[in-house]
Amino acid sequence: MTRGRTVHLYDTLTYQLDPNILQFLGLFDRWRPLIAGLKRPPSSPERPKRRKISCHIKAMASGSAVREDHPFEEVRAPVRGTVAIDMEGAAFGLVMSRLPLIRWLVVKGVCDYADRGKNDVYHDYAARASALYALSFIQAYVTNERLPRLDRSSPQSRDVSPEIFKVLETIPGIIDFFSKKIEAARENRWEQVLEGLALLAELTAKHIDAINLVVAPIVENNDLVSTFQNYRALVNKVDFPIGYGTARGILEGAYGGKEFKKEPTHQKLKDVLLKLHKFQYIAFLLKRSSWRMADEFEKAEELWSLLSGKNSSRASSETTGLRNVVSQAFKSDMKYMSSPELPDDHKLDTPDEVVELVRTWCKEWQRSCQQTLYGGRGLHYAIGQLKVERYA
Repeated sequence: MTRGRTVHLYDTLTYQLDPNILQFLGLFDRWRPLIAGLKRPPSSPERPKRRKISCHIKAMASGSAVREDHPFEEVRAPVRGTVAIDMEGAAFGLVMSRLPLIRWLVVKGVCDYADRGKNDVYHDYAARASALYALSFIQAYVTNERLPRLDRSSPQSRDVSPEIFKVLETIPGIIDFFSKKIEAARENRWEQVLEGLALLAELTAKHIDAINLVVAPIVENNDLVSTFQNYRALVNKVDFPIGYGTARGILEGAYGGKEFKKEPTHQKLKDVLLKLHKFQYIAFLLKRSSWRMADEFEKAEELWSLLSGKNSSRASSETTGLRNVVSQAFKSDMKYMSSPELPDDHKLDTPDEVVELVRTWCKEWQRSCQQTLYGGRGLHYAIGQLKVERYA
């Protein structure tokens, strides 16, 4: 309280939409005829003039209580451009931030002005409007071209190695097995943590297996196409981030527990969480996102095809733009993996130079993931050190 007035402390952490979705929404208008057909409630005497229905793609704040004091001046202080408040969006964003391979969107219908005149008149209308918007977005955005689903029978999976499918198909079973053991141990926090660590060790080992299979075609046989298809198969598999989210939830829940407050247990648990984040940062390419990297792989394959003469109907001038995009994407990624830069004379003028760039990136990505997991005092070392504390 300050001079009799309640002062709200804000958490300014924000959760960002995928750039591709944000760009798509800027031109998306299929929702208009659907929502125009909804019957609107009668206007209130205080606001007799009806406003035109519009869509705002802007920041939204979340709180833990219903507000009736028109707090927009306050909520815009930490994040400029905030146009609305709700009670669920931030929690959803927090969960989805831990699942980096899953694209997401929060759609909310405005039902009041968060002032003393708020009522329930527009609740049903707002709920229906937001549902129609979400439905029309899914119908327009979720296409096989934009979000391909790979399986053995798909023509797009013809270059995907069967070995990577074998690895990916084991992940749901692993998560289910350990989730049941975690649930069975819910009365014993330490046993839950041990099961969470076992899940983490199993998932990361399988993840490395999958990464090795992704890079194998280009490293061993200069096969850029198969590596691209393998990478896209891995990116489309959401089970890894789901499993990591399960394990992280157990460990973060234990972090505040009294049995984990004593040292060195507290520090060792913190080390596991920090090194898990570091592994995910590299494995999921969180600086750019795995989805964007899949797009860059596709551009590299397109450039390779043009330079190889496999797509001679396309104008040769298109290669200039592709060279710049591919070069910048792969080289910048290697910088944050602490990898040596390629020499300046690597101009991507030939198919072999494109393959060499992608091969170098793949080897550095593979090396960084393995180093973060197994090297020195990596994640698996931290897991082992925390397990020791259970019996100390």
